[in-house]
Amino acid sequence: MTKSFFFDAGLPRSGSTALTAILNQNPQVHAGPLSPAFELMYTTETFFSLNEQANAYPKPQCNHKIISSVLENYYSDTTKPVVIDKSRGWLGQIPFIRKYITPNPKIICTVRHPLDILASFIDLIHKSKGEVSFLDKALIDQRIPISDDNRCDFLMSHSGVVFNSINGLAKAFHEGDKNCIHLIEYDDLVKDPQGELNKIYQFLELEPYSHTFDKIENQHRERDTEIYGLSSMHELKSKIEKTNRSYGDVLSERIISKYKDLDFWNSSKYKKG
Repeated sequence: MTKSFFFDAGLPRSGSTALTAILNQNPQVHAGPLSPAFELMYTTETFFSLNEQANAYPKPQCNHKIISSVLENYYSDTTKPVVIDKSRGWLGQIPFIRKYITPNPKIICTVRHPLDILASFIDLIHKSKGEVSFLDKALIDQRIPISDDNRCDFLMSHSGVVFNSINGLAKAFHEGDKNCIHLIEYDDLVKDPQGELNKIYQFLELEPYSHTFDKIENQHRERDTEIYGLSSMHELKSKIEKTNRSYGDVLSERIISKYKDLDFWNSSKYKKG
């Protein structure tokens, strides 16, 4: 059975895990956690372009077929006809999607003000006492003193997951691929989840589905402690609701001032077109 592939490239700590869990209530949809499919496809393409043997006797059509088959093979364990692959790498590689997967890419992307994202990370780390997070490990490796400000600055650096996610979204907007992306504001998802799901189905050109929002279950829980050093990284409450504190109660004035204007997708420039 040929599957229809769509993409999830939500910003971190913006509700993408909750959205995935909700989408999985639909018996036609498989929406998993972060997948390595994009990286596998990208590195395979790089291998073919750099490998001496591959270039000594090039077979571009076969190479293309191998790369294009990755998603179908990676999701060979599901019989659901609609697959939503989750990777933040897709945002900056929309031409890659067109080349290997579909000429009509559709990416759903949960977004949230960067300050709320940073505050969510800091709150999560504070609640995870006794655990050494992936973020603190990175600071230790680079001999950077551990503090909340340094944590935020690292997340917003070129090595940080928050910066790279926002940068990927900005790249897609600047390259004229905005129409391939459907943004879901975190607060809108919390306030009117079924309304936001209806918009997603309309964007993906799928039949709408009536979801429940008081018995949410993460069917594809990641190994949060082993991989991220945060046991509650992708923990979900059974009911969708906003629980985080205001970023003003968590972040320093320096961090707030430094990163307050980075939600570019809400600017009038992009709202208009």
